[in-house]
Amino acid sequence: MRATAPSPLMYLTASRQCEIANLRNLLHTGHLTALISQLIHELQRERGASNIWLCSQGRMFGDELPQRARQVSQIIASMMAKLPAIPSPENASQGSSRVFSRIASAIYALSELPALRDAIRQFTLSHAQAMAQFNHIIRQLLNLAFEMIDTASDPEVSRALIAMFSFIQGKELAGQERATGSAGYAAGEFSQEQSERMVALIGAQER
Repeated sequence: MRATAPSPLMYLTASRQCEIANLRNLLHTGHLTALISQLIHELQRERGASNIWLCSQGRMFGDELPQRARQVSQIIASMMAKLPAIPSPENASQGSSRVFSRIASAIYALSELPALRDAIRQFTLSHAQAMAQFNHIIRQLLNLAFEMIDTASDPEVSRALIAMFSFIQGKELAGQERATGSAGYAAGEFSQEQSERMVALIGAQER
């Protein structure tokens, strides 16, 4: 029995291996979160270009739309390549159910982009509908980023990632405020709903 019993060194080695694996996972989480942040930024730029295109009735930013779409597609490809591998059924415990669920929602939301772009080009969506769809896609990516950050095991890194996530959230709320303001100026007036939304978005940014 003594000959086959595990030694303290074996357990110490296993502890070091787990620590190294956790650090690698943390590094991967940081890289993926950074890509999600870049993708959100590019989607915000495409949303802004689409906003001006729709509000100007197609007179402005027509050349900008395909450029923004190409940039978004490039970041999507980079993000997809960094997504965690799907574990086999016997190794399912190695993954996070919530993270995988958020990934599924984000991928599904991104798959709606081509139809959204066609509708914007053909003016078959109102400005408000188009912006709501962009907001929905970005919200799914924010949810995924939060879940990725929530799995971080190192407290200091986790705090830094949460700070970055708060900044991304604030930036998205500022983008929505800008889009709402642009729509009001393009129409020549602000509806009561738009005015209330602007106030709510400003308050959310402060939080």
